[in-house]
Amino acid sequence: MQSFSSPSRYDLSNKAASLFLGLAILLAYGISLVNGFVWDDTQIIVNNMVNRDWSNLSKVLMGPDVIYTDDLASYYRPLNRLLYMIEYHLYGLNPFGYHLLNLLLHLGNVMLLFTFGNKIFANRNSAFIAALFFAVHPANAEAVNFISGRNNLFATFFVLTSLLLFHVGRQRSSLTLNLLSALSFLSGLFCKEIALMLVPVLYFYPFHIEDTKKSNYRERFILLLPFIVAALLYVIIRSAALSQIVTQPGTEGGLWSRLVMNLYIIPLYASMLVIPLGYKVYYSIPADIWPHLKWIVPFWAAFICFIYFLVRSGSKIALFALLWLICNYVPISNIIEIPSGAMAERFIYLPFIGVWLLVGFASDHFTARGVSPIKILSFATGVTLLLALFATMRSMEWKNDLTLFTSLVATNPESVQGHYNLGGWYREHGDMQKARYYWERTVHLQPNHSNALSQLGSVAFVEKRLNDAEGLYRRALASGKQNAEAHYNLALILEKTGRYAEALVHYTQFLKRVPPEYKTVVPEVTSRVVRLQEKVATP
Repeated sequence: MQSFSSPSRYDLSNKAASLFLGLAILLAYGISLVNGFVWDDTQIIVNNMVNRDWSNLSKVLMGPDVIYTDDLASYYRPLNRLLYMIEYHLYGLNPFGYHLLNLLLHLGNVMLLFTFGNKIFANRNSAFIAALFFAVHPANAEAVNFISGRNNLFATFFVLTSLLLFHVGRQRSSLTLNLLSALSFLSGLFCKEIALMLVPVLYFYPFHIEDTKKSNYRERFILLLPFIVAALLYVIIRSAALSQIVTQPGTEGGLWSRLVMNLYIIPLYASMLVIPLGYKVYYSIPADIWPHLKWIVPFWAAFICFIYFLVRSGSKIALFALLWLICNYVPISNIIEIPSGAMAERFIYLPFIGVWLLVGFASDHFTARGVSPIKILSFATGVTLLLALFATMRSMEWKNDLTLFTSLVATNPESVQGHYNLGGWYREHGDMQKARYYWERTVHLQPNHSNALSQLGSVAFVEKRLNDAEGLYRRALASGKQNAEAHYNLALILEKTGRYAEALVHYTQFLKRVPPEYKTVVPEVTSRVVRLQEKVATP
């Protein structure tokens, strides 16, 4: 392994570097502390009654993550959910506390990377620069600002802790540290499934970092046995928790088409590094990427040359960084379809640590070739200030749903979800005219958008245009039979107009998939069902 050399007079002390890293995070992301709940936070935190009662603890620890009744994605992330429950009992629904914890988790991850970098880079400045870029880059804005996306921060914290414990344990031949590393790995799995990729990283780890303790295949297997046991334990518990969940069929085509998407997605992720503008909460991936070959081909040619340079360099740090990047990209490569979308900024929070390690490698490389440490630090400082500015601007867009989805529509006027969510914001703030506009725009962009059709039906219902409302609800159900709200409202119209048998059918469908925000009407609907059953049974 490359060892940390004696500090030169230009090397920052650990205390100074840590202080600068903390200040850099405040500079880039401190403004997130004044942001509110946005996007899925409403369902996952604000309206989630499970978090409010400790009697639900077993449901949190041993149940699936199902917030939307029409979302049957197989998620099991109990530590993340437990944290929401603890936070609710500490500071209720004050978003400041939730954002503060996100910021502290990001700080913890930055410090873990800095600590690890101190152990593998030739000088402390390289470790500092790698951690500094990680601290302020706006590509991390979604992970830091999005409370419901915290699982990425939390899983990364445990993965980096596990890596650091594994590294020190190998140096000291400590079984205790190795077991603690496996325990941290298991904790990461209980935050998000992506932690599993630490196993292949650690399997190849002795080849790419350590010189003094190379091991054969059998020895490496024994070394990783606690991690394998932890992974099997997680799989067993997860399978039990998700035993009642039936995953819905995929919507993004077959495996081959999903893999081909990466030819388009990976360049987009790479562009986030060098062009810190135009970030979005939804990324539209074209069904046919071949018209985009004019820029895809040059990117991949350059990328392959870059990989060749890293391999030819012979640097074990560079190879380890590349290994980290590849292994941690696999879970977000859509080999298994991702229910929330083919790509998102928060997905790259963990994989891009490989990029920040390459930044540290570049610093080592130029320092070894005689470039002044002052010049390197000055350049890094200038880049940091620019990145922090863009990170602050991006964090301001996460202030609330209005700012977030207005920015999305501005960068992508064809965004279906952007228009739909803007409609929801205006409805909640009493401006039904603008709400209708954005929902109509949603349906214009996607005629079979079940939720937008249902919302337009509710507008017509309130305006007593029952025929229009009924038609919109039926269109909504034709597009999405899981739409509980449409079932409920259509049943009200049918009952009001004397079609009791059909109303009974839709009330029953509603009761099968009651959304959290409709829990309060369940007793009323149940009594309506009983009453309608009597009417239908009476000739």
